[in-house]
Amino acid sequence: MSHFFFFGTLLDRDLLSCVLDRRVDDTRYLPARLAGYRVVRLKDEVYPMLAVDPSASVEGAVIDGLDDTDLARIVFYESVEYAPLKVTVETHGGGPVEANAFVGSARAVPGARPWSFGEWKRAEKALAEIEARVWMKFYGQCDVATADRIWDEWRDAGNAISDLERAIPDLLNCVSSR
Repeated sequence: MSHFFFFGTLLDRDLLSCVLDRRVDDTRYLPARLAGYRVVRLKDEVYPMLAVDPSASVEGAVIDGLDDTDLARIVFYESVEYAPLKVTVETHGGGPVEANAFVGSARAVPGARPWSFGEWKRAEKALAEIEARVWMKFYGQCDVATADRIWDEWRDAGNAISDLERAIPDLLNCVSSR
């Protein structure tokens, strides 16, 4: 089993449950801190990313007890904007732990604004849960690149993401017949 250090939206148990397609046991969250980073918003997005900052640290949690399917689902969910990186975090009262943290991929562009978990929960969580549920409908049906292309084409056409869920089977059939 691998440890993950979550510092952003996946700290929210409801959102993580959408990604994993199951409820998450509260005891799997161990408060932790990652030194040398701060959390900022992705440019033009509501999602967080880690930015190197030697004078800062990020509060989050180490999540363990995840099985191989959980790990695959998390990687699928995060793979467009993020890439896993091995980090060492300090757990509160438990010492250092090696964990995977998702840092910005080559595609991710950091914004100037700091990111706030509380602000995200108040203003963006409901939409994020819809987006996570819809995005995870692609899991096991196609690769991340295909899902991302369909997602972008759907949004660029001015369609609501909430309507994409019903269209996924037809869209995947069109892609496979190309």
